[in-house]
Amino acid sequence: MSQPTDVTGVPEEEGRVDTTGLEEFDEDDALEEEEVDEEEDPLEGEEEPEEGEDAEGRVLDIPDTIKEGARGDGVKLLQKSLNRYGYGLGVDGDFGPRTDTAVRRFQHVMGISVDGVVGPETWRYVLRTPRRLIKKLRRKGIKMPRRAVEESVRKKCRLACACVLLVKETGGGRNVYGHDPVRCNGTPTGGTVTEANYRSYKANRSRCGAQGVGPLQLTWPGFQDRADAQGGCWRPRVNIRVGLDIFAGYMREDGMRTAYRKYNGSGPAAERYADDAMRLTRIWQRTIRV
Repeated sequence: MSQPTDVTGVPEEEGRVDTTGLEEFDEDDALEEEEVDEEEDPLEGEEEPEEGEDAEGRVLDIPDTIKEGARGDGVKLLQKSLNRYGYGLGVDGDFGPRTDTAVRRFQHVMGISVDGVVGPETWRYVLRTPRRLIKKLRRKGIKMPRRAVEESVRKKCRLACACVLLVKETGGGRNVYGHDPVRCNGTPTGGTVTEANYRSYKANRSRCGAQGVGPLQLTWPGFQDRADAQGGCWRPRVNIRVGLDIFAGYMREDGMRTAYRKYNGSGPAAERYADDAMRLTRIWQRTIRV
């Protein structure tokens, strides 16, 4: 990710991002994903039934189409299902404004029609457990799929776009340094990011030059500093959070293709990056599809 040519539309502070209805994911329920061996993800044990399925995996009747103003058990099922993705709704059976906002945000993240109406398509996505989606992303090469899902929801970023960025920047989301040209040997290149070597890098950054850092290759010093203010650019979760916040801001302002181009930089290489990213987005959207 190169130095931005234009940061219009990028939220400068966490407080400017609307987090209404989004609760913190339970970090006590599982280890930090980056500390877990890929073959031993605590989320990927025995498969539990989906909401709306029986123990044999047979799909039960999908509830009727519902939207704001609806009440009843179908709304409770919707609220409970959205809460597994972190939306923090009260399970009261009342499809009010908060539930409508959560539905629209969920539809946007999943790349389906954003209309607040929970019909057959939205029900299929809502009733899929996060565990099953995470397993699918891991099989397709995303190194930290839990983080990709969590932070896409948190930052209102299309999940397919998050996957594209992780693949293009670091081969699926590896916590590594980039290969940007720098002015001295004090800046690490290509290796694994750790707190110790990142602090050493940052102490020499003004003298040696900026290097891409982490799963989403935060390169511009201002973005690295933003991640440090939120817990550390060397931490994959924080790095992904800030990178997706930047991209989502670009996309709200200028649309998807321009967001990809701006995330990469400017010039012919950035245009090629954007073209390839758009191609990959279509592939990843098919991958996410239920």
